[in-house]
Amino acid sequence: MAVLQDKDKILSFSKRKKKLINVPEWGEGAQVWIQEISAAERDAYEQSLTRVKQNGNRTSIEPYLINSKARFAVKCIVDEKGDRIFGDNDAIKLGQIGSAALSRIVEEGTKLSGMSREDIEDLSGNLSNDQSEDSPSS
Repeated sequence: MAVLQDKDKILSFSKRKKKLINVPEWGEGAQVWIQEISAAERDAYEQSLTRVKQNGNRTSIEPYLINSKARFAVKCIVDEKGDRIFGDNDAIKLGQIGSAALSRIVEEGTKLSGMSREDIEDLSGNLSNDQSEDSPSS
């Protein structure tokens, strides 16, 4: 077993898993590359699944799942070289297409990224419980 203690060696492992998947909803023989999202992309995506609401002196964190499939898909659909095809702002348009294709992409993308359905459900499930807390007054 090799114990890695060299930061340059660790940081050199930047290659992410990539997979070509079939998307029959987009035409006969249609395929797209999807890629494991980075840790920073995953953090940003997970943070996008919540909204902070302020009501007087009360602050609450609530789930925000609107267009969440498309918001994830834009992060993992890539070209053959592994460069993203879509920017985050493209999620609105991508969210207008049929959900079956996006569900397939999200399912495969989350697997590649080491995310389980339970991870996402835990995020939104934990928030659906009353997580409100009073904010300190200034």
